[in-house]
Amino acid sequence: MDAERYETRKVEVFSDDELSYADATKSTGETRLGEIPVPPASEIMDDPEFDTKEISKEIFEEVWTKANDNFYSDPVRKRQAIKSLPFLKGRKKRSFEKAADSFMAIANKLFSVISLSIVAVPLSAIGKNIFSDSPKISIFDIDQLQAAIVANGPILITICGVATFFGWHFRKIALNIYDLLEN
Repeated sequence: MDAERYETRKVEVFSDDELSYADATKSTGETRLGEIPVPPASEIMDDPEFDTKEISKEIFEEVWTKANDNFYSDPVRKRQAIKSLPFLKGRKKRSFEKAADSFMAIANKLFSVISLSIVAVPLSAIGKNIFSDSPKISIFDIDQLQAAIVANGPILITICGVATFFGWHFRKIALNIYDLLEN
């Protein structure tokens, strides 16, 4: 009777702890369901090509669930994320989630600082001129205001540009990790 069994679900665990799986509707990596009947378990266990171990149905279900969690079952994307973020190597899914949240928080703070700078710096210059004993610039004199912007603009643009670059970079890292966790 064993010789007539066909695989309905299959999980492969590799030496680097990567998991791949296959069932009737989907598969990952190189894992596929067999197209011929499965030989008896004793025959598979006797084959030196395979390092097999019999496990309980509960353990199989646990490994199956873990393999179907695409974070673990997409080894290429997981390796890419780990390569760009080596501190995540060997970490669990929750660590990836926390790292993504941290990168997104940094990106959001950078964008907040940029927005605040664009509004606050000109307002503070205007406020300083209004309340100083000897205003240097009349807020109503467009030529003087334009000259002040031209003189200080490159510094503000450089600071905002660098902050924008890092904000987008950290947001991209966070979104890539979120995508990895979702797909």
